[in-house]
Amino acid sequence: MKKIGILVFAAAFVIGLVVTNIFSSEIFGKPLIKFDLGFGSIKGSGHVVEEKRDVLNFNAIDVGGVFAVESVYGDTTSVVVVADDNLLPLIETEVQGGTLSISSTRRLKSDQRLLIRVTSPAIERVETSGASSVSLSNPSREKLEIDMSGASKVTASGQTSALKADMSGASKLFAFELEASGAEIDGSGASRAEVNAGRSLVSSLSGASRVVYAGSPSEIRSDVSGASAVSAR
Repeated sequence: MKKIGILVFAAAFVIGLVVTNIFSSEIFGKPLIKFDLGFGSIKGSGHVVEEKRDVLNFNAIDVGGVFAVESVYGDTTSVVVVADDNLLPLIETEVQGGTLSISSTRRLKSDQRLLIRVTSPAIERVETSGASSVSLSNPSREKLEIDMSGASKVTASGQTSALKADMSGASKLFAFELEASGAEIDGSGASRAEVNAGRSLVSSLSGASRVVYAGSPSEIRSDVSGASAVSAR
């Protein structure tokens, strides 16, 4: 019975592909019936445009996928999406609970960067995943919390009293230009953090994660395992 079930499934799958191919065949250069099964990615047109989005105030950013975010200080919040014109409707920028969430309804592919330009008075938290990247200029002076996974990257500059980063996967934090009084790093996998700590540096590392620090912190506490390490610049 199990073999029969497998054969029936395989036959149904093949028939489905054939039927889809038939109904998607072109007549006079145009598809008779075009099926969109949701597989694959949507290719950008190559015509890059800017679109300003109306959003509520926010102090946190959550981004995944392949988006590149550039965040700078400003008296008011604003969001501008720079992408291929046919991809714009598929890029979502929504604010809930003070967090700007950036995502897409489909997999996107473009020869250009899918850029989100952000302005905010005080970014306090950033969450990244996938292959996304975030550039932060002058975030909150009180605190900055960063949660990273996948192959995401964050670059930060400015000043803050407390920096806290939770990192996993192959994520990378470049923050030599961010002067932090205290820095706390929790890293795993092959993550890497470059930080500038003036007073204290606390690290908890596993796997092959690494912390490289600038500054002259008077307090350095490290809990490391595996091939992980903490070292001065």
